[in-house]
Amino acid sequence: DVFYASWDEILVGATAVVSTLGGFGNEEQMKKINGQANVVAVDAAKNY
Repeated sequence: DVFYASWDEILVGATAVVSTLGGFGNEEQMKKINGQANVVAVDAAKNY
């Protein structure tokens, strides 16, 4: 789960990160999955 991942453990030693998050649902669900989840992942990745 991108919102509850322990990024410090997952990204150790990473040299590249690729985001393929996306989903369908109502507008709120799509904003959370297609927007917020990608922001969380990118923010975590930029530190590595």
